[in-house]
Amino acid sequence: AEREPAPDVSGPTLDGSTLALSDLDGPVVINFWASWCGPCAAEAPHLASIAETYGEQGVSVVGVNVRDTTTNARAFEREHGIAYPSWDDESASIASQFGALGPAGLPSTVLLDADHRVASRLFGAVTARQLAPRLDGLLAEAG
Repeated sequence: AEREPAPDVSGPTLDGSTLALSDLDGPVVINFWASWCGPCAAEAPHLASIAETYGEQGVSVVGVNVRDTTTNARAFEREHGIAYPSWDDESASIASQFGALGPAGLPSTVLLDADHRVASRLFGAVTARQLAPRLDGLLAEAG
């Protein structure tokens, strides 16, 4: 099937820098989350593991912290050892740019292929075991 391109989002990250999707090469895991979301906390170690394991293979993981305060989001990242960047999206403006491709609820994860087209959408907490085969497939496509 024809994959839909992801919007070329750009915005401030929780660490105060600016990140654009176009700055990233290769497949991308975009995870929509909030510090007040219990399932988001449950999936956090899995996403940290994916970022560490697949980062060396050219996969980027980026969070979108939605409808949350920057202070709470930064504390969540520290508590859960999140080293990958997250857009600071308190107003949900970045999430809304994804339109129908975006989150129906939190957490939600969108996997983009190397051309930044939407390859998969997952709703609810994800595990490394769920993501790994999908990422392996995207890396094989790009390879």
